Amino acid sequence: MPPLGPMKSSRQMRPQKTNSKERPRRARRSSTKKAAVPSVKATKVSSGRPNPDSKQDRVVALLRQPRGATLDILVKATGWQKHSVRGFLAGTVRKKLKLPLISEKIDGIRTYRIGASRAVKAAKKRRSA
Repeated sequence: MPPLGPMKSSRQMRPQKTNSKERPRRARRSSTKKAAVPSVKATKVSSGRPNPDSKQDRVVALLRQPRGATLDILVKATGWQKHSVRGFLAGTVRKKLKLPLISEKIDGIRTYRIGASRAVKAAKKRRSA
């Protein structure tokens, strides 16, 4: 049975025409050969962070201030929408970076800041007990 071609309708199939002289198609090869030059990524010295002045670093720096930062300040610093900043705070700051994010309402305005680390809190509990 010859191979089936494209469908005309959901119920009809027609045999595909075959040409015995036709050879299977091959992938095109580029005629220019690339020189063995290392890529930019390979030549860079890798550090812990790809961009030291990233938006993540700016947000964390604002949150580390003693008074913290409001949602409007974080939106202005990143250019993100409010729901994106809140998602970043929950997903990245709390879960991935495991920083103790404190959310307080001061004079009716929500303020976020990074508090004492969890290790410091655990040590205080041990001392007081």
